[in-house]
Amino acid sequence: MTTKITVKQGEAKNIKFTITVDGETPDLTDTIATFGVKATKDDTEYTLFKEDEDFDRSEEADGILRLNLDADDLTLTAGTYFAELKIWFSETSIDKSEDIKLKVVQAVIEE
Repeated sequence: MTTKITVKQGEAKNIKFTITVDGETPDLTDTIATFGVKATKDDTEYTLFKEDEDFDRSEEADGILRLNLDADDLTLTAGTYFAELKIWFSETSIDKSEDIKLKVVQAVIEE
């Protein structure tokens, strides 16, 4: 299953992630999260990368993380990108999300 997220160029966006492991929502208090966006699935470099401190963790005990992307984050060229959410439960236990397609649509600009 692929998750699809659509955003507009230059507009802030809040993305809510509800994490499940074996059907349960784990407490994410002692985890580290990252979110990376690549132009193609095979790219080794991220076009956009967000660190753990960029997440709102107010609901982490319930398995929920929110990522706040500001307008500067979304200056990407219109198109479809590939994203991944990674959660480090420990040094040896890392869970990666299924593929996330991030569609950036062109903003309407008034002249």
